[in-house]
Amino acid sequence: MARSVGRLLRRERPAEPAGDRAPACVVLVMHKEARATVRTLNRLADTRDPEQPVGILVVANGSPPATIAEVNALWARLPELELLTLPARLDSRGALARALEQATAEVVVALSPGVEPQPGWLPPLLRTLDDPAVLGTAPVLRALDGTLVSAGSAFPPGDAPQPFLAGFPPADAAFLAEHPLSAVHGPAVAFRTADLAALGGPRPETGDALGWADFSLLLAATRSGHFRTSLQSSVVVRNPASPSPQERARFTAHWPEGPGDDVELWRRAGFAVTGHDADGTPELRRLPVAVRQGVPCLRWAVKNPATALSRGEQWGDTHFCRRLAEALRRLGQAVAIDHREAFDRPTGQFDDVTLVVRGLSPHTPTPGAINLAWLISHPELLTANEAAAYDRVFAAGPAWAEQRSREWHLRIDPLLQATDAALFHPDRAAPDSGHPVLFVGSAREGGRDIVRQATEAGLTVTAYGTGWDGHLPASQIAGDYLDNDALGVAYRGAGIVLNDHWAAMRTGGFVSNRLFDAAAAGARVITDDVTGLDALAGVFGRSVQVARGPEDIQRLAADLAAFGDDAERRAVAARVHAGHSFDARARVLLDAALELRAR
Repeated sequence: MARSVGRLLRRERPAEPAGDRAPACVVLVMHKEARATVRTLNRLADTRDPEQPVGILVVANGSPPATIAEVNALWARLPELELLTLPARLDSRGALARALEQATAEVVVALSPGVEPQPGWLPPLLRTLDDPAVLGTAPVLRALDGTLVSAGSAFPPGDAPQPFLAGFPPADAAFLAEHPLSAVHGPAVAFRTADLAALGGPRPETGDALGWADFSLLLAATRSGHFRTSLQSSVVVRNPASPSPQERARFTAHWPEGPGDDVELWRRAGFAVTGHDADGTPELRRLPVAVRQGVPCLRWAVKNPATALSRGEQWGDTHFCRRLAEALRRLGQAVAIDHREAFDRPTGQFDDVTLVVRGLSPHTPTPGAINLAWLISHPELLTANEAAAYDRVFAAGPAWAEQRSREWHLRIDPLLQATDAALFHPDRAAPDSGHPVLFVGSAREGGRDIVRQATEAGLTVTAYGTGWDGHLPASQIAGDYLDNDALGVAYRGAGIVLNDHWAAMRTGGFVSNRLFDAAAAGARVITDDVTGLDALAGVFGRSVQVARGPEDIQRLAADLAAFGDDAERRAVAARVHAGHSFDARARVLLDAALELRAR
């Protein structure tokens, strides 16, 4: 069971040598919130870094035995979990004071029960506090749809703080990397233990929702410094707490002046505050579009069909949208990415351009914006009515674009998929230093024809992806996922990279992203045939070879000279970089948006 300290066992924790202390102690104060506390503790277990030990202290603040038992049951997953039991419920300041008696780490991270830390959440908080001028920090708080719950504390004049950028995409918070805050507050904050002990923590009368803002201002009144949002740290909040009118009144009684910094924060984010509603929420207006080197800096919302948060990280669409957004930013554009759950976020009213990367998920065009769609997969899902609703449609399948333009009497421009030259280039690994035959992708229902044919040809295929059990021996399944940043190394090092397409993509000429990536990495590629692939022969040269069955694969594997030597494959990679980069595609999309805007 979890080590119990305090009233139940009445024993002190033995002193720890300073070098053995964890750099941080995560503190959760619970009363009856067993389910919420367990959710948070499970996320701490899921995101734990074995190389960075952290203390975890749960304060059972007058909790019933059943609640304590549920937390104790997690000890097997969290051996570092300690439980401080308080038989009578104390106010928040008193409970924190008891926790501080047990905390030996330099930093205390206070989490409210129910929050869900995301992978890699803790190190950025600690790095932020390495700066002695930073008095406290907080992670970016996100909703389940990926939008912001809060990126910091913003104070309307003479009022309690508001969660800054609530409902906006995380990209809008980027400027906070260089901009300090007057306070941090909310269900996840980090302070130095010594500061907490010296001031005793938040005053309980300010309430749980505003307590840490109160403490921040108390701390700033005694020490020179400021507060920061740790932009690389992310915590999900399902049900954010809002202060009651009484709590806001008590807060403003303590701080009648307050920092009054929200107008400047919103200005830095690109908005003018035109007023506040009854609960202090700002009323906003977009500032005029800036022009840089003669090009308007438009506000883009790239609609990613993948799911939000860590669930979407394994989708190729997520990385595709990320690289496209980076390319648009290099052209001076302001770009956010919305995952499918946030396609219709209310703050979309402020966007100039919506760009739907059309895969599995449709999107209703945003009124008042320029609406673009780039169809990169599953062309069978796009209807004539949906296509007609956009201002311009691009398709990664030239044959499909030509046919549907004719049938639907709509303009659909061909725009092939692309690669990122920084991730996929021949210098990332030595050729033939990795797997002899490599396939990266899920098995899908029924397996993959290209992998089956390669196996029938006598090749030993190594696969990364889900669903391969039953299709390949366990010894040939390298993992469920290969990180996108490692793909270029794997492709370049492989003897042969296998590639295939959905049937609808083959007939429509939708050359896969994998084909561009592998060729850009200098790999040898065997692919199934795609309508119009021969038109790219001047780009792919001999690096990409078509196989129509096991016999073709066997022949190609036995004669690697058919793919050209390394110098030839490097030349292919250079051609792909020059003509089929995300920078090239972003230029086309920006030109289209500017043309439509000028009408």
